[in-house]
Amino acid sequence: MKHKVEQLTRLYFHLLPSPKRSQGMTLTELLVAVFAGGIIISTLLAQTVDFLKINQKDSAQANTQQEMRNALTYISRDLREAVYVYDGTELATLEDYLPDFGSNRKPILAFWKIERVPYIDDSDAKYQLPGDCENDTLTDNNSDGDLDEERTACESLKIERTTYTLITYIQNTTAPTANDVWQGQSRLERFELRKYKADELNKLTRTTGYIDPRLESTFDNWPNDPITLSSLQSNLPTDTAETLADFVAAHNDSSITASSCPTDYTRTPTDSNYKSFYACVRSSTADKAMNQDAILYLTGNAYGQSGILDENAYVPQLETQVISRGVIDKNPTN
Repeated sequence: MKHKVEQLTRLYFHLLPSPKRSQGMTLTELLVAVFAGGIIISTLLAQTVDFLKINQKDSAQANTQQEMRNALTYISRDLREAVYVYDGTELATLEDYLPDFGSNRKPILAFWKIERVPYIDDSDAKYQLPGDCENDTLTDNNSDGDLDEERTACESLKIERTTYTLITYIQNTTAPTANDVWQGQSRLERFELRKYKADELNKLTRTTGYIDPRLESTFDNWPNDPITLSSLQSNLPTDTAETLADFVAAHNDSSITASSCPTDYTRTPTDSNYKSFYACVRSSTADKAMNQDAILYLTGNAYGQSGILDENAYVPQLETQVISRGVIDKNPTN
């Protein structure tokens, strides 16, 4: 570019009249000079616009990559608290007991974690544990007219101060509209199923669809009765998922090369068409002496960001391995 501008500049000044000439510029010379100057200015402007476009694209891709890192960090911290992680085969069964997210929302990763109560740090009484477990304000979760079971659960909860929460990460592939807050080819969403409603904790109101995986069922066969293997759910959960990140690459982006899972790991989801967000989960039965771990993969795409019109504006795939801290059903060796 510099060489071209120098040539045009020399041409421009060459066409200017000599200062020794007293008769001034002819009309032809003036037109040629204006034309040459226009070419120089147009070239400079075109190069500047190209530079700004490249800079804007690089900036958008850098921002997208940082958002993917932030999302993966959040998921990793969440997963680190897991006591049980579902592999892809188990997840396929679990989906039948989750909310109907819709055909364009695919559960990708699900696990149970221990969560402290109260769930929300708020002084409002509705977010706090009951002050008196013997009062009659507790919710009759079984609708049997007897609060004895609820009172017993209340006393235990005030001692333990923890409950099990089911976490599910979902990929939303619905095409966004121009007015949607969250954009991109797909978005990551987070669904949580707590034992009690956070804003009715003072009444210990059970969340719709929740079955305790330790007291009423088991992690691997949730939400089924461990004896009859029939579902204990009266209704499916009704809570909704919250968006964690947007500008995730399309789930079936052909430019993404998916990695194969190592031995003793199972892909989740099992559908290999999901390439931009997936995981390899170590089987819960593979080695009872080891905690479960998972390898997470996430790829973003800046398409749709300001100035990005190329659908192939994807960013490098991110990968991280997370070891859960859960010790349930572990048999450590000497």
